Amino acid sequence: MPGSPGRRGTAADEAGDDDSYAIRAIDRAIAVLNAFTIDDPALSLADIAARTGLSKPTVFRVLASLRRHGFIVQDEGRGEYRLGFAIVSLAAIRRRQTKVWEAALPFMRRVRDAVDETVLLCVRMEDERLILDQIESSQPIRRVAKIGERVPLYAGAASRVLLADLTDAEIDDYLARTRLERLGPATITDPDTLRADLRSVRELGYAVGNNERNVGGNGIAVGVRDYSGGTVAALQVTAPGERWTDDVRARALDVLQAAGRDLSAELGFQPDPPIPDIVDRPPHQPRSSSAGPRS
Repeated sequence: MPGSPGRRGTAADEAGDDDSYAIRAIDRAIAVLNAFTIDDPALSLADIAARTGLSKPTVFRVLASLRRHGFIVQDEGRGEYRLGFAIVSLAAIRRRQTKVWEAALPFMRRVRDAVDETVLLCVRMEDERLILDQIESSQPIRRVAKIGERVPLYAGAASRVLLADLTDAEIDDYLARTRLERLGPATITDPDTLRADLRSVRELGYAVGNNERNVGGNGIAVGVRDYSGGTVAALQVTAPGERWTDDVRARALDVLQAAGRDLSAELGFQPDPPIPDIVDRPPHQPRSSSAGPRS
């Protein structure tokens, strides 16, 4: 049965797993932390209980432990809870462990400087795309992403670049468990249309997105490969609709493709050598000799 995009398991789901190594208290703490999202950064005790499936007394005890270690803070005035700075510290460590992030920054700046539009670095996390970082345009009106936001793999240029790298069988499995919901005016919601689009992305080596997740969202993206040959990230240029002309899009694609090739090479990717052209030649004939045939 198809599921919803980006569905996260509740604590009750975790308890049902047949895993002899599971520690219930840790599972509950992780469920509480996962209750917070980009769109809902502050939650009440009742909100967290509803999202995790845990009782309010249990949630209260988990929150108390997380507060002691700085992973949760509470707004004393409103009583709502938020993620603490201990999370930020761990996230910073993890991001620096991601080689593609550190290697990508100078290439992202190069693209931004060439087109002066915002450049995103995205990676795949299971069935979602994670916005890992961005270099913003210097223009007063610009597109800005939410770093750390997770979005469906079927919507947006960078998402479809990452999804296109999966095998056909993996894409079929993804579509079987994912409901293609309309997020914007141009979201692809038909599985066969999405499959055809992904074949085009593979052939072209890039994806273009317009109004797929929201009105005015425009972008073009290319993949980044590492030594394994697989796509490990996507670079995307995004711009407001009023500046997203054919000329800007063409220029963005040129600099993105160059940056993608150079970044992939830095990560150890080695493309297959080109296959030489086969030129039609007349059948081989023995060379003539002025001496005439031998006797």
